[in-house]
Amino acid sequence: LTPFEAGCQAVRTALASQLIVDQPASSIALRSLNAAFQGAGLNLTGGGHISRQAFTEHDRQVLDDALRQFTMELVSQAVAAGQPIMQYTLPQSKVAEPCLPRFLSTVQWLAETPLSEPISLPAGPQGGAGASVSRLVDVAGYCRLLEDVLELGTIRDGEDSFAYMEARLVELLAREASANSPAKLCVLRSCNNLLRRLSKSQDLQLCGRILIFIARIYPLGDKSGVNLHGTVNSGLVLPVDEVAPDDVDSSGEPIDAKLYATFWGLQNVFKNPALALAQSVWGKLVADLGTVLDELDRRKVTVKAGHSFAASAQAQQAGGPAGRAAMAVDGGHAATAAAATSVKYLSSSRLFGLQLRDAGFRRQFLVQCAAALHAVRKLGKNDKVPVGSKFEGADELATRVYAAMSKTEDCGADFAAAVRHVLAHESEWVDWKNAGCPPFDRPPLEPLAAPGPAGASTAAGAETGGSSGAAGPPIKRRRVAGKGGAVAAGGGTAGFLRQISVPADQMAGLTAADRKLMPALREFAVPIIEDMDPESCIDEEYRRLHNNKVFVWKTLRMMARSHLSQLAGFKSVQSTQGGNHAEQVERDIEQAVLNIYPDVRERFEAYKKQQEEQAAAEQAANAAAEPTAGPDGQEAAPERAPEGEAAAAAAEGRDAAMAEAGES
Repeated sequence: LTPFEAGCQAVRTALASQLIVDQPASSIALRSLNAAFQGAGLNLTGGGHISRQAFTEHDRQVLDDALRQFTMELVSQAVAAGQPIMQYTLPQSKVAEPCLPRFLSTVQWLAETPLSEPISLPAGPQGGAGASVSRLVDVAGYCRLLEDVLELGTIRDGEDSFAYMEARLVELLAREASANSPAKLCVLRSCNNLLRRLSKSQDLQLCGRILIFIARIYPLGDKSGVNLHGTVNSGLVLPVDEVAPDDVDSSGEPIDAKLYATFWGLQNVFKNPALALAQSVWGKLVADLGTVLDELDRRKVTVKAGHSFAASAQAQQAGGPAGRAAMAVDGGHAATAAAATSVKYLSSSRLFGLQLRDAGFRRQFLVQCAAALHAVRKLGKNDKVPVGSKFEGADELATRVYAAMSKTEDCGADFAAAVRHVLAHESEWVDWKNAGCPPFDRPPLEPLAAPGPAGASTAAGAETGGSSGAAGPPIKRRRVAGKGGAVAAGGGTAGFLRQISVPADQMAGLTAADRKLMPALREFAVPIIEDMDPESCIDEEYRRLHNNKVFVWKTLRMMARSHLSQLAGFKSVQSTQGGNHAEQVERDIEQAVLNIYPDVRERFEAYKKQQEEQAAAEQAANAAAEPTAGPDGQEAAPERAPEGEAAAAAAEGRDAAMAEAGES
């Protein structure tokens, strides 16, 4: 083993030996690191800091790799034992708490506890002395471990892993000042990957929890959640049956083919309310909604809200062909409460009669009607309304919709009031987006000065608002009588005298050393260099140049002052045809920064070359491990790997994929 690999193995061995002992996370972390790194001398001081003796940046890199390797080992052992990864306990453990949550809590303690003396890093791209880190494990490294746990586990494991993240990461990420910090981007990426794996109908509650979690860790006005252009998901395909004249539903009643087609045809407008802005579509929408609302008034509700599949039990008790047909459609058994939380309904014509009598189904439809009418009455700035359009009948339809909600028991009036309240907030949301999404964040107010003690001088009392020393609101001073006012009479306050005094040299402030009118290009381009760094792995849509016209304009102005020749090579200037012009300008600026600073280019290329060499070495190792031909000339079948090594092999393949992604 190389010294780096030996160090990683020592850390993994020390962690495994400490996790099985009943002790707090701080003891697990310090004892494991002191055993793995000889002479590190890590101790917890009285002020809550970690003191060190000989722990370097190289040791910190070893620790970061060892933590990820140990995470994969624990997941592999849990898979081999056939247990959920967040509930697996080591066989020789003396504590009941599962090992993986206990290990992650230990890493979180390392990410939260600062060092008494920061660790110096090598010199950065700006040259000179390098920066420093104040923790043994940064928050981004801890978030990468959680991302690995989510990727390596199944969907059910992902639910347990996300519950762990949900309980611990909100407060930890609140300390990150930037919305595009590596830790927040890592959490956003892991949550989006988990959302892609989940079913929108079966895992509805978990998907909602993930979206709420993302909203809690990001500012309310972040561009990832405001949907500035008002894009809607109109790609949902809704199958509609062809109803024959003699078809009957699951209850044995004839199916109204025209009403069935009208009801489900409204979904085309509900999933894209902008279609209703056309007068031809609006007129049809008003007529169809009126027809459906008349039918809902005529039909009586027989299934209460919250029990959407209770009709199956009623049909089973009734018996007969109609009852057996209803049970066959509903799945042959009473649905559980969890199944009733789904918001997707089948559009089968055989269920149409039962659905119209279902209070839960009726409420879902009426909420869709209220939302569509609200979208027409409260237009956004991107909604294109034809000239002379009049949406007559919108208010009357809204009144009928809320009346139908109120009559749908149980608690119909309360439900209608809740929908009105939510849509009122939606109106404020639309106004905020029409105004360009101004930020909600405001700087904190400066604290008021405490009142001075009794008998303080006149000048001190005036600076604190004229307080006499007692607690309470400040008291106004009476103006000194006499010609010329307070200053002429000699009774003016010190604060007022300082304001009207004229400095001896009024031009001295213009030559002060702390006045910084324009930064150097190298300093201004630091965010661009950080975003381009292949080691940061920041996607183009999250880079500072992307869709930030002000920042792009400032960068071009800075380049024009000192490196005007670089602008002549811009492809966006030579040709503006084809492709996205703004994206081409962003690529031209990044290329110009690399041309101006060759040291940055060399560092990026060295990193890419290192990734290519690692990928080539892994490819050669995989090629050497391929099965050879047998004695009869046929390829020999490879030996089946033990079940305990399946997850380890999967993890090794994932590392290779990450290396190829870094190369690209």
